[in-house]
Amino acid sequence: MHKVDPKKCEMLAAISALDFAVLELTLYLDTHPDDRSALKQRNDCIKEMEALVCDYEALYGPLTDRSYAEYPWTWIDEPWPWELRCGGDG
Repeated sequence: MHKVDPKKCEMLAAISALDFAVLELTLYLDTHPDDRSALKQRNDCIKEMEALVCDYEALYGPLTDRSYAEYPWTWIDEPWPWELRCGGDG
């Protein structure tokens, strides 16, 4: 595992939380398709997550292997997001 700066960890945690919220709201809407408030909340979460991912990638590079990439290919140069150690002593 690789230790990283706290801001990067905070951004990854926020992206993960928003991604989870979108998933849960999507599942909810599968059984409650007429819930306008839940749909708005889901769409708001998606917009917020997209903006945060954009900010993250501008600072730290691609978040996934499907993110837009500049030349040269640098996806393999840094630890992948799941290899990072956020918080703790190690």
